[in-house]
Amino acid sequence: MRKILSRLGFSMIVCVVALSGAPVVWAAGGEVPPGSPTGESPYGAPAPTNLQSRIERRKIAPPARLRPRQEAGKIDRAAQRQARREAQERLERRREAAERAAKARREAARAAAIRAAALRAQRARGTPPAASETRLRPSEILVVTRPGLSQAAIDALLARHRLTAVEVAPIALTGETWRLWRADDNRTTRALVLELARESAVLRVQPNFVYALAQAAASGAMPQYALSHLRADGLAGGGEGVRVAVVDSMIDERHPDLHSAIEATFDAVGTAVAPHKHGTAVAGAIAGHGDVRGAAPRAKLLAVRAFDANAQGATLAVLKGVDWAAGEKARIINMSFAGPPDPALARALQAALARKILLIAAAGNAGAKSPPLYPAADPGVIAVAASDTADGVYAGSVRGPHVRLAAPGVDVLLPSVEGKYDLETGTSVAAGFVS
Repeated sequence: MRKILSRLGFSMIVCVVALSGAPVVWAAGGEVPPGSPTGESPYGAPAPTNLQSRIERRKIAPPARLRPRQEAGKIDRAAQRQARREAQERLERRREAAERAAKARREAARAAAIRAAALRAQRARGTPPAASETRLRPSEILVVTRPGLSQAAIDALLARHRLTAVEVAPIALTGETWRLWRADDNRTTRALVLELARESAVLRVQPNFVYALAQAAASGAMPQYALSHLRADGLAGGGEGVRVAVVDSMIDERHPDLHSAIEATFDAVGTAVAPHKHGTAVAGAIAGHGDVRGAAPRAKLLAVRAFDANAQGATLAVLKGVDWAAGEKARIINMSFAGPPDPALARALQAALARKILLIAAAGNAGAKSPPLYPAADPGVIAVAASDTADGVYAGSVRGPHVRLAAPGVDVLLPSVEGKYDLETGTSVAAGFVS
């Protein structure tokens, strides 16, 4: 009963039992003696009611022994909140640092990509020659400008780089117009290429490379043997009507063995010069038909003069010569010269190959340890080494997997200038026989 009443909110149980007619009141604090009908306590103060007792109990402070524990709990909770805030701040700082690092990496990657693209574009426009490369015309560069560039813009480009325009040569084979520019202040070709490669108005820039005729000194002791070793003695009517372009030094058209063999001529250099023995000998190896016969005596020669009196030919002259020969419907182009790799010439030769023109080149006379020489080492070009009277490879021939053939080229009797004959040695002669 007491439990039930306690749950109903009563703090005091009062039982009134009528035994003798006198009420007896039981309270939680003890028995109230008779004579106190008003319910006063034995101490003189009125006994508290149930509601008052509940209110008072709520106002009673907790025992002193419990206060440190509560205070410690408050401190612990505050410390925990502070620790959580600090952990959250550390997490935010780490996240911000990671975002900054990621942004820096993205920016660095973007900058690297831009630099790489610029470098690729610059290299596509022009690769400077090696510092040790000397097979070029000093302070000269060949340039292809952007299509549609006005003459005023070209003049401004020349002025900005302190250059002088020397020549303009449209090349139909590649659809490009090459410009020869020169610096008059002794800047190196390498420096000029690097300068111009940075210009967006420039599509291509490169040195004006120099080629040497692939001819060596003859011993003067060997008789004529080339045609018998080629098994071409009976080919008197060989080469009927075939147009063979000879890109070389000036050919002596007046030599009796070359009479009526030359169908057309083209001077890619433009300066007056006397006929040269190298071009004359190569022409005789191809189409000689007098005292000394060539391998194809009835072929028609397209004589291209691309080399000067010093037997040197530069890129632009050779480019113009190859382009002219292609325009004249040459079936074969003979190139008895050798030099460094040349991007401009390589592009023109690929265009010639696309027209089904056969390209023959001398491998060069730099010896077995030489690196490949060009244009013989360009793709699609037939590189020719020289052989001797015993059909052994000439000691001076450049070797390598790019060399396709060997032909007589040591002490071969061939036409020379002023109606004379000379013994010639070198891969130039061999390339002429193969052509």
